[in-house]
Amino acid sequence: MYLPVYHPLLEENDIDIEILYGGRDSGKSKFVAQVLTEESMKLDYFRCILIKKTHESIKDAQWQMIKDNAESWGVDSLYKFQTSPLGIKCINKNTFLTRGMDQPGKIRSITNPSHCWVEEANQISEDDFVTLLTSLRNEHGKVKLYLTLNPEAECADYKEFWLYKYFFAPNEPNLSFVGKMEMPIVVEGVEERVVLRYRATHVTYHDNPFVSAQRQAFHQSLETTNYYWYQVVPLGLCVN
Repeated sequence: MYLPVYHPLLEENDIDIEILYGGRDSGKSKFVAQVLTEESMKLDYFRCILIKKTHESIKDAQWQMIKDNAESWGVDSLYKFQTSPLGIKCINKNTFLTRGMDQPGKIRSITNPSHCWVEEANQISEDDFVTLLTSLRNEHGKVKLYLTLNPEAECADYKEFWLYKYFFAPNEPNLSFVGKMEMPIVVEGVEERVVLRYRATHVTYHDNPFVSAQRQAFHQSLETTNYYWYQVVPLGLCVN
């Protein structure tokens, strides 16, 4: 079911934050949709938050990808795909909830999430990310966080972007790596520091054997027509 490039991510590990980034057509978002679909069916407890910059954009992104995946696996009858409020319920009572960073207060209202998927994480701000991390609390264990993104930053120098400074700067020049970070959290009025392990996996369309010949030709054409976008879109590299 899974592309070979993602097999290492399926092994048991103590990674708190999975970062999947790189070029278009690499299958990174589909992989997360597949993993979460499988987890929602087999885990005794599963409560996943689907997050994007705006709530209205989730339906055409993560919500639809999970629905499409369930249909392709022939297990869509096990789910109820709700549009109002937007969410997904599995027959075993496991759930997917949706939140947009345009309403950060609603993220804090979710109790005991087990998983969280932020699509297009490069579009959220540092304040959004800190709000998210300090809101993901589970009384029964850790919360697994997935960040999927393309390497595009809305600033003149990508090295000034918070995502780069948090995760990529300490690990240069590696494209894929494992690292750790400390984050302050407040529990019952007392500040604590927790260590989070993260893993970044860089992928491109070359890692996806199902990319059509037409899409491959488009990606390759950028090498001569627009070299900047060739580096960003097909190769998934950070450039200024």
